[in-house]
Amino acid sequence: WHQIPLFVALLAFPVLFVDMVWLMEQVLSARPSLSRLGGTFTLTALFLLVMIFAHVFTTTYDYIPVVGPFFRDRFWQVHLVVGLVLLVALPEARSATTARLAAARRLLPAVGVLAGAALVAVFVVTARPSPPPTDAARVTVMTYNVQQGYSRDGQRNFDGQLAVIRKVRPDILGLEETDDARVANGNADIVRYFANHLNMYSYYGPKTVTGTFGIALLSRYPIRAARTWFLYSVGEQVAVIEARVNVGGRTFHVFVTHLGNGGPIEQQREFLTLVKGKARVVAMGDFNFRPDTEQYRLTTKVLVDTWTARWPAWRDERGVAPRQKIDHIFVSPDVQVLDARYIPAGPSDHPAVVAVLANGK
Repeated sequence: WHQIPLFVALLAFPVLFVDMVWLMEQVLSARPSLSRLGGTFTLTALFLLVMIFAHVFTTTYDYIPVVGPFFRDRFWQVHLVVGLVLLVALPEARSATTARLAAARRLLPAVGVLAGAALVAVFVVTARPSPPPTDAARVTVMTYNVQQGYSRDGQRNFDGQLAVIRKVRPDILGLEETDDARVANGNADIVRYFANHLNMYSYYGPKTVTGTFGIALLSRYPIRAARTWFLYSVGEQVAVIEARVNVGGRTFHVFVTHLGNGGPIEQQREFLTLVKGKARVVAMGDFNFRPDTEQYRLTTKVLVDTWTARWPAWRDERGVAPRQKIDHIFVSPDVQVLDARYIPAGPSDHPAVVAVLANGK
């Protein structure tokens, strides 16, 4: 039901074109001088540019010297400024469009019929997750930092990343840097794109207004009791997804995270507090710390690195030895690791990390 307003908005998209026609009519009837017209459009473009940068700063504040920190947690204030500026123009707009609105009301019944038909079509064709796999003895888990859908060379590459995921066929998938469902990042909902194409359930953790990296959990099995925890941070705001996924009658406690630069040890301590005392844990994400760090040693006192569980000498049969990796899949000691794989970067600027787990008692 929460998607109904979205589809109604899409159906009403032609309103933008109608508004443009009315605006041009008003400009022509006012017959402004060239200098006044140029000054007005220049001022408007400048305002739009400033608002775009302000919007971007609400996410990237930690990378912007001096002014950046001011924009932390001010997403709503940026949009409030835009709304207030539009309110200033509202009286003039209302007086100019009263007659047209009276004429437009005659079209409301037709618009209502179209809206109803569109909503019915949406519910009919909306993709639904496919039935869970019948073989629940093995569970394939994957974590992938998708860099907002961009490849290693900075090109938009949703399909390339989708191909990597499809080749692995994970049952449970953690995604990091999925925060592009915002104006500043192109308004592309990469989580929905992957979920629809993979026929998986999905949960997007921290919403776009929080200015985080963006993390998500996808699963072939229903995602239960999903929630988002925020961790202490001085720089980038980071979060953790916690959820339960029942596979063949057995429940995994799944955690997905993306820690700040360097994987601050305070954040990892908080993360381990969330995990503490839970059975059948799968903890994955971009932890931003390498295996030679105190954070890693602290973590492996509680959890098991799936890579070293499968390859104790660090090197797999292909000769891959990712000793510098910062993307990890950890599990609790009661989870058996059957296999572990490392897929080099390319479609994203991060590798994909995969683990195959036994779904035993």
